[in-house]
Amino acid sequence: MNLIETKPVGDANFYKFSVDFTGDDFILGGKTLPLGIITHDILNIPADKLLYVFKTGDKLNDLYNRLNAENYSNELFTSIRKTVEKILDIIGKIKPFSYFNISEEYEHIDLLLGDDKIKEWQRSFSSLPIPNINFVPEGTAMHDHIIVLT
Repeated sequence: MNLIETKPVGDANFYKFSVDFTGDDFILGGKTLPLGIITHDILNIPADKLLYVFKTGDKLNDLYNRLNAENYSNELFTSIRKTVEKILDIIGKIKPFSYFNISEEYEHIDLLLGDDKIKEWQRSFSSLPIPNINFVPEGTAMHDHIIVLT
């Protein structure tokens, strides 16, 4: 039984979160696991790692708020990239998150926030009268990238 189908949504696909039940097991992220393991793993996440994930998530939320409020800066976009990478690094080592293959997520981050892309963002924002994500003209490639970024 396929619980969650693969559905493309913009640049994202939900196939990573599909679950297939087979008898007393289920298949998650291509791995066969016993029923109940996810609950077990969630209840056994070390408190220090969980706290770190939440604190880093709070930092990312603060950066997102800055992204909406401030004009463009390389520092802001670099901080967003580093924070997202920190979150991926830590959750990639914690069960049950480690069951998912998140290697492609790093490629997406590089496409949106790699050094070359940040230079491209800088050029694009410098051409705007107000270099802020809220003033990027709709219907442009830059606007589409902003939608994916946010």
